[in-house]
Amino acid sequence: VGTGYYCLDLSANFYAGLSFTCFGVVSCLIEAQFLIYRKPQAMLFLKLAGFTLLFVALQFCTSLVSYLFFSAVSEEVAYALGNVCPSVLYVIGFFPQIWEFISTRDVTGYSFGVTAFDVAGCVFNCIYLYADEDPLDASKEAAPFLAIVFMHIVLIVTAVAVLGCSKRTISREQIKKAGTEDTKGELDPELNESKSSENIAI
Repeated sequence: VGTGYYCLDLSANFYAGLSFTCFGVVSCLIEAQFLIYRKPQAMLFLKLAGFTLLFVALQFCTSLVSYLFFSAVSEEVAYALGNVCPSVLYVIGFFPQIWEFISTRDVTGYSFGVTAFDVAGCVFNCIYLYADEDPLDASKEAAPFLAIVFMHIVLIVTAVAVLGCSKRTISREQIKKAGTEDTKGELDPELNESKSSENIAI
């Protein structure tokens, strides 16, 4: 949908539209991987390529329909559906990952590198838009990219907080375990005698 919106004025939004297209293609590949690699299958590469092409074709059709629709409606409606709605959906799309971090207290599988590249791409798009347009107009056009950058910051802060809490929890468990073992030793004279005998033998 965002690609269809930016295609309305490619002369001004070519790179923004290209970014949305690349993001969509990569998302198609990720979705195809998720679908294929859930369980072992034969001919994985061919199935992966097939599903990726299928999702890319669906993305192209959606972008084309969006472009035709936005071309037929007013600018206000096109902006609301083609820019504001994708921005809101991008924000909502981050909440499942944030909730998973908080509920499981685990960030396994999260890639800080992918986040860095995504943020860098969005920042460069914002710089490009702000360099050629009025700040207010640029802010309107850069809304999806600004939303992605903001939510990535929230995601990183959440991940770092979860890592810190996990380390503190592990440390507390280790201290508790050590204290439990010491208590067992004090309450079990035979265990103390065996340890003393081992020390004497050494």
